[in-house]
Amino acid sequence: MSATDELRRLLDERGVEWGASDTYRLLVTSWKDANGHSWAFMEHRDGSFSKLTAYHLTPEQVVEATLGRGTCRVARRETDEHAHWDYLTCGHISATHSPAPPNFCPNCGRKVRA
Repeated sequence: MSATDELRRLLDERGVEWGASDTYRLLVTSWKDANGHSWAFMEHRDGSFSKLTAYHLTPEQVVEATLGRGTCRVARRETDEHAHWDYLTCGHISATHSPAPPNFCPNCGRKVRA
């Protein structure tokens, strides 16, 4: 199975609509992500070369897409009135009744680590 075949299978599994504009030399797959950003994956038919291209992304979006969002560090703080989760990476604060930290930050969307 070529890299293009595998990509198209993975996109199908996730219900992502994609288009093909294959040429005699290249297999090209293009799609849009949930934020409307356009992506294109190109592979030589002989498998010798492939590349991923994205359009209209900010530098932050490029880092997130390729390296991940990173994590948001969290700490529980007790006050006289409430317990709070302090999201130390992004600065968000939320009241809580849960002794366990959430899995993801409600402000920045990063995975939480205590």
